[in-house]
Amino acid sequence: MFYGLNAVVQAATGVGGLLEGPDWIQTVAVFPRASFCVARAIVAGRAGHGRDAAALFAAGDDALANSPWFQALYRRHAAEAALADGWGAPAAWLAAAERFFETAGSQSLARACRSLLRLAGTSPRRRRGGRDGGTGLTTREADVLALLASGLTNKAIAARLYLSPRTVEKHVERILAKTGQSNRTALAAAAAHL
Repeated sequence: MFYGLNAVVQAATGVGGLLEGPDWIQTVAVFPRASFCVARAIVAGRAGHGRDAAALFAAGDDALANSPWFQALYRRHAAEAALADGWGAPAAWLAAAERFFETAGSQSLARACRSLLRLAGTSPRRRRGGRDGGTGLTTREADVLALLASGLTNKAIAARLYLSPRTVEKHVERILAKTGQSNRTALAAAAAHL
C-alpha cells in the first residue's frame, strides 16, 4: 500500500527519477495496481502524452471505486498535474474530490480542491508550468497561498505540502511580488479575492 501511495505522491510532486522497473512493482492486488496506474498517468502527462495519461488515470480511478478516500485523494493529485500539463478532466475530478472530502469532514483537503478548482475555472487548459492566467501564480504557489490564508506557518505549510520551509518561504516571496501585497497579513486578507 505504501509503495502505491508513495508513487502517486512522488509523481504529483514532480520527482523525475521514478523508473518503470523498481518503482512500479507488478502486482495483482487492486489498490497498488490502481495506485501505480495513477502515478504512471501523471508521469505520462508530464511527458506530454495526454491521451495515454487520461487512459491510465481512468483505469486507475475506476479500480479505486471501492476505496473512495484514496480515489478522491488521487483525483486531487492527478488534477493538479493535469491542470499544469493540459490533459484529462481535472475540473471534474476536483469537483468530485471536493464533494467527497466535504462529506467526509476533511476540510483542509476540500479547501485544497476548491483552490485548484478556482484555477481550473480561470483557465481550464493551462500550459505547462502550471500558471493561472488571472494571477500568474503557479499551482504550487496557489496551494501555498490557500494554506497561508488559513493561518498556517511556513513550517506547517511545508509539512502539509512535503516541501522544505525554505522552499515555502521562497514561494511566499514570489506570491507577495506577483500580487503586490506588502506582507503575509495583507496577502492572507487578499487571498479570498485572488
